[in-house]
Amino acid sequence: GTNDSIFAENNIRFKSSGGAFIDHNTTGQNINFRVSNSSSLDTTPLIISSSGITVAGNIANSSGDMTIDVAGDIILDADGGDIRFRDGGTEVGTIVMDDGSNSYIFKAIQQDADIKFNGNDGGSGINALTLDMSDAGSAYFNNKVGIGTTSPSTLIEGRTTTANTAYL
Repeated sequence: GTNDSIFAENNIRFKSSGGAFIDHNTTGQNINFRVSNSSSLDTTPLIISSSGITVAGNIANSSGDMTIDVAGDIILDADGGDIRFRDGGTEVGTIVMDDGSNSYIFKAIQQDADIKFNGNDGGSGINALTLDMSDAGSAYFNNKVGIGTTSPSTLIEGRTTTANTAYL
């Protein structure tokens, strides 16, 4: 309750047992968090409104994992067209959503780094496909390859629309 407040002003309460609470019930107004107490600096890195949370800058977690858990879909909307993956600050991969040719591109950024497609086959982890970037993108499949068929009977099987079959 409010008896536990050690500081309270303008509907903000800081509790001696830990935590801060913001009671904001004015419709149509935002909650702005500034890095300076000077309103002339206009440095509002976090805004909470009825339409969501707006962050200016980066979201960082200095230790442990970060989980994003939503009831619906997770939507990544990058106006720059790229989604970049980094490990310890080093870029390791990029998804380019439109390079001007209406393409969707997966890039391994590090020299000779392969792109792998892994899965679970009957409870065992498998590497289904490796694209070997040190060999100009050669494709290595773990098992059969079907072209024009979903259930090839040999290692490589291709079918045409006239039902001709070629086995290799």
